[in-house]
Amino acid sequence: MKKIHRLRLCTLEDGTDSEENQEKRDEAVLRGLAPSYLEELVIPYQPNRPLRSQNAGLLVVPRVSRGRMGGRAFSYQASLLWNQLPVQRITPLNLQFCFHTKSQHEGKGSLVLLFLMAPTLASGQPNPEPADCSEITERFSGTYPIYPAGHGSEISVFCDMETDNGGWTMITSRIYGELNFYRPWDHYKVGFGTPASEYWIGLDNIYYLTSSKQYELRVVLEDFEGKTVYAHYGSFAVGDESSGYQLTVGDFTDGGAGDAMTYHNQMKFTTLDRDNDLLDKENCARKYLGAFWYNKCHTANPNGVYRWGADGTLFAVGVSWQPWKGQDYSLKSFIMMIRPVQ
Repeated sequence: MKKIHRLRLCTLEDGTDSEENQEKRDEAVLRGLAPSYLEELVIPYQPNRPLRSQNAGLLVVPRVSRGRMGGRAFSYQASLLWNQLPVQRITPLNLQFCFHTKSQHEGKGSLVLLFLMAPTLASGQPNPEPADCSEITERFSGTYPIYPAGHGSEISVFCDMETDNGGWTMITSRIYGELNFYRPWDHYKVGFGTPASEYWIGLDNIYYLTSSKQYELRVVLEDFEGKTVYAHYGSFAVGDESSGYQLTVGDFTDGGAGDAMTYHNQMKFTTLDRDNDLLDKENCARKYLGAFWYNKCHTANPNGVYRWGADGTLFAVGVSWQPWKGQDYSLKSFIMMIRPVQ
């Protein structure tokens, strides 16, 4: 990879322009038509195409609020572009701010706020392959490769880099209802779905991660009325396949959701074709159309049928968290993510 000697992320601010004119100007600079007094190369903004800069250059992005001039003050588009840079090989601390006012550019009515990025390669060598999201240096949430079982075990996961200082590896995500989670053992063993949308990371991968160090679990829930709550567990681990991927979870802290996981502690994983639960004569996965560390049967059912809120037509088959909304309320969003204990 060639060195990135310098990259400038710029936003245009002008207190005299109308909002419409500002938007037109922003659109122009994103297409590479920068004002003449910015005497640097402009890298045109190209949606859905990774940004690669081989020379020093200027990237102009939409405005950033004057009230937020900190390290996370980028607009959404700026964040996306910065996230596409190979920053795992860049020293991220070479960050400076500079301001070009209209007095420095006679005849120009714009105040230009420059975010001057001067990243330099920390070294020419690749970083060690990250085992989980806590070992990734990027600052924005998104999909990244990790290596839970070491070299050669690359998988893609969604990393939450913002919640509680970030570093969270998402192990399951239910947010749209587009993916069928009523699946057999082999699917849950290796994982399925798309990290940027809905997915299950795979029981083998959870085992590889949690057997190497102590992990914590955060469960984030959202209902269809727009309320979000969470439950935190200071310890979380899963055994290998020979143990039935036995769950160990504890040290609960309430974030408004209540405790639904303790009931499942020390349970083995059950799917429609592998009955490891404690329910006599029935398979909890078949009865409640999901897959989980069922007891007799559940107070949490993240892999159940995606429904829309309260629905009593079929008892407890939805994506539910019993202590918060009950077993007949299927949640809008159900996310489980883990991180090494700090």
